[in-house]
Amino acid sequence: AGIPAGKECRVRILWRRGLFELYLDDLLVQTFRTGPLTGRLGLLVQDGHATVSGLRAWAMSLGE
Repeated sequence: AGIPAGKECRVRILWRRGLFELYLDDLLVQTFRTGPLTGRLGLLVQDGHATVSGLRAWAMSLGE
């Protein structure tokens, strides 16, 4: 995503109706479809390292 080394950013992962959306500092980075859910979420950092802190989760409204 082109994040400079040492920069903190807010990561948001939204899932709704079989679609995941990944945001970094409120900028959409990637959207992809999912298959059956396993209850797990994995993040991969290529050519670097990352620290995740302040992890929180909320249920999304279906808005129907």
